[in-house]
Amino acid sequence: MGCFPLEKPEHILWTFLQQASPFLEHNHWVGVFIVRAQPMVNLTQPLAIGKFYKGFAHLALWTSVKQAAPRLLAIASQEKIVHSVIPLRWLGLFDPSEPRFEQMGWHPMVIHRCVIVLVGHSSWITQKQRNYQGKQIVCSITKTCRYEIARLLQGFKDKI
Repeated sequence: MGCFPLEKPEHILWTFLQQASPFLEHNHWVGVFIVRAQPMVNLTQPLAIGKFYKGFAHLALWTSVKQAAPRLLAIASQEKIVHSVIPLRWLGLFDPSEPRFEQMGWHPMVIHRCVIVLVGHSSWITQKQRNYQGKQIVCSITKTCRYEIARLLQGFKDKI
């Protein structure tokens, strides 16, 4: 699948960019869970959107691939059952970079009875955006992607 672990939080963005870029340069997809582990540790309300991890916008701007475009996916669950079964600290063995796996408590095991994957539009990165060096463009890309995911989830909600 091309998965790779991320480094410690202080190096996570740079390492992520270094590891993900070759995948894009070889015409492979890079999947990024842009809300990181937050929904795994603290369950969210249905159709809620968590805080975005900033690395996905940086990757889209930083890669040498000219046709890079974040394609947004939202995973919407209609029905789920939650059990607390795995100590959070145990998960730190698999991902030592995730600070949430250092806390006490249990990781919920979620059984989804019906899941729908919603596919959004590609958000093409323009040359003007690539040339801009600042937080404003990262915030703009993040805001656009957040809006698109909210639109996908709202469309899903309207159909159920």
